[in-house]
Amino acid sequence: MHRILPDMALVGLPTGLTSAERNFYASSFDELLELMTSMLVFASIRKTGRLPSLRSVTGEWTTAVALANTPSVELPSALRFDEGFVKRMLGVWDDHTARDPDVASTYLSVTRNEYVMGIGASTLVGSLASGDGLSVDREICAGERVISVSHGTR
Repeated sequence: MHRILPDMALVGLPTGLTSAERNFYASSFDELLELMTSMLVFASIRKTGRLPSLRSVTGEWTTAVALANTPSVELPSALRFDEGFVKRMLGVWDDHTARDPDVASTYLSVTRNEYVMGIGASTLVGSLASGDGLSVDREICAGERVISVSHGTR
């Protein structure tokens, strides 16, 4: 199982969670990562008609995905997407941003008190890769929040 956070207890989850409950939280984060990536991919496909390459970087508390600087590929003719899912993902994108997917990223950021899935600038991926925490914070603050959930104690 992919885990964006090596020690879920650092996030401020309720105490006394079983291993199964901790795994549930981790799988929930994975599902959010899949949703945010899907939004970006479908926004790019809508613009170009091609399947993009992606670049993903995970920092201490944040994972971000942006389009990679590699050529996109033609959509395989056998590839089919659920129309309802695509419409929902593009609806979320359109409701929260006017960003061109070429210069956008989607991200999941977790703090002690909340987790946020949002849409930001593609430069967030580079800031995460370089470990520039101040730039990461600035870029997340400048992004559009799509989902924000409080947890733990304040």
